[in-house]
Amino acid sequence: MGNIHLHVDLIAGLPHESYYQFAHSFNEVFYLQPDVIQLGFLKMLKGSPLRDQAAHYQYIFQNYAPYEVLSNNVISFAELDRLHMIEEMLVRFYNSRHFKATIEHLTQKTYQGDAFQCFADLAKSWRENNYHLRQHSKEAEYRFLLKFAEHCCPKEHLLIQELLKLDYLSSFPTGRLPYALESFNPEDYSDRLYRFLKDDQFMTLHFPQLAHVSPRQRRRRIHLEWLKLDIAQGNYLPSAVPTFFLYDSSRKELEYIYQPDL
Repeated sequence: MGNIHLHVDLIAGLPHESYYQFAHSFNEVFYLQPDVIQLGFLKMLKGSPLRDQAAHYQYIFQNYAPYEVLSNNVISFAELDRLHMIEEMLVRFYNSRHFKATIEHLTQKTYQGDAFQCFADLAKSWRENNYHLRQHSKEAEYRFLLKFAEHCCPKEHLLIQELLKLDYLSSFPTGRLPYALESFNPEDYSDRLYRFLKDDQFMTLHFPQLAHVSPRQRRRRIHLEWLKLDIAQGNYLPSAVPTFFLYDSSRKELEYIYQPDL
């Protein structure tokens, strides 16, 4: 029903679970669409039964706290290292909830349900471009996903750009897009927006919570962006359509998106 926060944990490095078996576990958990997926790594804590069996499973682990596993007889150091990078991608692009539409499309449609491979490819691209060596703004993360789409799924590049725009405006009520995301707003954007805001009948029908306030007050809570995206179906459109983003009174959270019937 969507009224319970679901936080799930995966532990890499458990006995008998290879890299490819872990990928299967990852996909099973991802299919649940929890709010947060925490990818952790096995720790060989002093006094634990598993530490006493370390030699049996050929565990190599840090000899200082937190005693994290480095490899065992079925998963290598290189594979666990890749999982560490996948963990970073998971934190940035899934747990942040700033890329919901884009990640949903990539995992379900582009990668046909193989979410693990999607995040593995993201991690590989992130490392190959040395993104792991420096700090990044939120705008840089959107640019990275756009560039990733250009290379991994060029036929979907334009659609993914629109999904990224939807995600950005849903997450950050700034009223502007990162420079890498092309805007299709018309030159008379402001005039068109104010015509909508001054139309009491339109506002009462689509934004009744703002029906009794002034156009200036309405402007503080509404952003209008022309998108080449049918947000209901997730399809790319040949021409841009007006899409309204209504934010709460503090302009911190998205309340509602309205797009005219297509």
